[in-house]
Amino acid sequence: MSSIMNKSVRIHQEIRHELDQRVLLLQRTMLELKFSDSQQTRVLDIIGKYENEMKDNRDSIWGARKNLMAAMHADEFSEEQVRATFKQLSSIREDSIVSRGKMMTELKKPYQIEIAGVGGTGVLTAAALIGNSALIQDIYVVQSEIHGMAQRGGVVNTEIRLGPVQGPLIPDAGADVLLSFELGETARAVRKIKPKDGYVIMNSHIIVPPSLGIKKGAKYPESETILSLIKPYTDKIYLIDAFALANEAGDLRAQNVVLCGALFAIPDFPLTEESLKQALNIQFRGKEAIIETNMKAFKLGYDKMKELMK
Repeated sequence: MSSIMNKSVRIHQEIRHELDQRVLLLQRTMLELKFSDSQQTRVLDIIGKYENEMKDNRDSIWGARKNLMAAMHADEFSEEQVRATFKQLSSIREDSIVSRGKMMTELKKPYQIEIAGVGGTGVLTAAALIGNSALIQDIYVVQSEIHGMAQRGGVVNTEIRLGPVQGPLIPDAGADVLLSFELGETARAVRKIKPKDGYVIMNSHIIVPPSLGIKKGAKYPESETILSLIKPYTDKIYLIDAFALANEAGDLRAQNVVLCGALFAIPDFPLTEESLKQALNIQFRGKEAIIETNMKAFKLGYDKMKELMK
């Protein structure tokens, strides 16, 4: 009985993985066609309703792109249009114009990034930039997020998994990198890091939780206390003043991109500066001054991390 159940689970996982691949290809196509966030959301919402009804057909990826382009110019998406397009994508096989091998950059093993922070520091924007960079490079990516009720100041965690993975959640001791946007949140998320081999990149900037002002006698822990909680997990700990570097770039809001720069500087990190630049163009399309400032912030973070790793 157990062997039958295990086989059933494996088949279900394979089907889910195949669906994820098709969604990935559609997302990449929408990025290339410069769909707005609202347009992408509309398409993916419709897909969620109809993915169980997918049927194979013989149309190529080019037909799917043509349908999406026509829908974009019409500035409307009927459910029939999206269903037809997704079915076209579902028909792509090994011998098609865009083969499975070309759809995704092959990673021999998963690369996993845990991002920890608080609301208002750009955690979700950073995650979107990293995820879109992966899509641009044709790397399979899944992501999950947890955020508190508060728009600003609440706990925010995002998990990004690249390569051959089955689900969006990083197990404890599974993250290659912990990217922390706030010093204290590093200690909360450090259990996710791979022992000894994992990298911890921490923003030295402190955001004191509002709750500390309510609880009598409570105070924010000293930096050394926080570091003492992290050191047992790994020796690869890097403290970066993203606040100061963002200020140097010209916009304090760019702290998240400073930390992305530090992330991309890690040896053997699979994503490239060029893909991040394209992701910024998608995120802030038409806003050249913002893109320029963020690229400067990215370079400052990248160079700082290289300096720290010498």
